[in-house]
Amino acid sequence: RMNSARQILYKIAVSGVPERVLDAVPALEHEAYKQALRYVAGRDREDAFSRVRELAADGVRASIDLFGEQVTDPLVVDQAADAYVDLAQAVGELPETTSLSIDLSHVGLDISSELCTDKLQRITAAMPAWCRLEIGAEDATRTDRVLDVSLGAATSGARIMQTLQANLRRSADD
Repeated sequence: RMNSARQILYKIAVSGVPERVLDAVPALEHEAYKQALRYVAGRDREDAFSRVRELAADGVRASIDLFGEQVTDPLVVDQAADAYVDLAQAVGELPETTSLSIDLSHVGLDISSELCTDKLQRITAAMPAWCRLEIGAEDATRTDRVLDVSLGAATSGARIMQTLQANLRRSADD
């Protein structure tokens, strides 16, 4: 269980409040973006692809993600899945040290596992044969569903890498 300070910080982080504050105060948004550059390749595909190529030239593997999670609107899920399919097709332009990353709650997990599985199949079918999809562990409330969908995709032949939560006691068994 999370301690109360972590619970408060988590609730703030997932509330959308930080994004709204950053969007409302351009100076804060600019500073936050500068701080995130160590982890975020850029604001658009061209920035990300350029950074991935630089990292590959230095012998570093990279993963590309479209930010988003906890989506419960079917229209937004469809848009996210379409964007991932487009990205999966375009990643063929990149070095073979590149992978894609995804949070399954971005593509329908919070609506249904079946919907998410359908979107995940579309995405993995669009990926080059050499590319792997790294699926984020997300939070503990989704662990079983994330693992079920991930394992289903992997047993169907998709090249999957599943992250596990380091702070869950069950992760060693998973």
